[in-house]
Amino acid sequence: MHIVDVIEQAMKSHDGKAALWLQRIIILQNAPEGRPHARALSVAKAYLEELVSRRTDVEADTGQG
Repeated sequence: MHIVDVIEQAMKSHDGKAALWLQRIIILQNAPEGRPHARALSVAKAYLEELVSRRTDVEADTGQG
């Protein structure tokens, strides 16, 4: 899967898969081939971090997790 495809799929992610996509985005941020896409990767990372934190907050409030 190309970097642009990973970013696109990550941005379509829902709460259940956000952590998985976040891991992939972080790996790409640290890879040389991710440098040309640094800004898009940063935006995707921020979005996914928000989804992950929101899910964690909901699970803490409901006692799930």
